[in-house]
Amino acid sequence: MEHDSRALVEAVKSLNAKLFSLPRLQLLSELNLLGDEYALYRDLKASLMLDDGVLIFNLRALVGMGYVAKREVTLGGKKMDAYKITADGAQAFEKIRRWLAAFANRGGVVLDD
Repeated sequence: MEHDSRALVEAVKSLNAKLFSLPRLQLLSELNLLGDEYALYRDLKASLMLDDGVLIFNLRALVGMGYVAKREVTLGGKKMDAYKITADGAQAFEKIRRWLAAFANRGGVVLDD
C-alpha cells in the first residue's frame, strides 16, 4: 500500500497542476467526447451549466495552455466562438483521468452524500 501511495505522489508531479479545477476538467471531458469536432460556446455553457465568467476564464486558460483551440464560426448571420480539444489537451486529459482513477482505486477518499 505504501508503494502505491508513493507511486501516486510521484506520478502527480508529472501532471499539469493548472488543470486541476472542476471547470477545466469538465471542459476537457466534454470536448474530449467530441473528438475533432468544435463545440459552440453557448452549447458548452448549456451542457456544463457554468456562468459566463467561469466559462470564459477557463476556456481562455485552456486555449493559452494549448489544450483547446478556438475559432469563430458564423451561424444564421451571427458570429460565435467554437472550441475543440487539441491533441495535447486530449493527452493531458487522459493522463489526469488515469491518475484520478488510480487515486480513487488506491486510497483516494470518496465522499458518499
